[in-house]
Amino acid sequence: MKKVIIISILSVAALFTACGRDYSRDLVGTWDAGKATLEKNMTVVIKGDGTLTAEIRDLNMKPLRGTYHLDGNRLVFKLSLFDLSYRIDKLDREVLVMRNQYARITWNRIK
Repeated sequence: MKKVIIISILSVAALFTACGRDYSRDLVGTWDAGKATLEKNMTVVIKGDGTLTAEIRDLNMKPLRGTYHLDGNRLVFKLSLFDLSYRIDKLDREVLVMRNQYARITWNRIK
């Protein structure tokens, strides 16, 4: 009887571990990425096809285009000159909180 209970508990635990959260739906949208330069905010548009556009508002500069991919709770941005990798701490319809070894970043969704 104990073996059946232990196997049942381990099976349920394995099921929950295998079913990681899918962040892809909540990630798509337009985000206020905060201050990019002095007094200038950055907007990031993330699309469902794996592409993104980052633009510094009120600055005469072409937007940066790139791609992203999700691997569990790991979010990787690929831009022309560099890649950025973050672990997602929180993501919902209002806020994205992510971190890497150097920083914790909070983006707010633009409605």
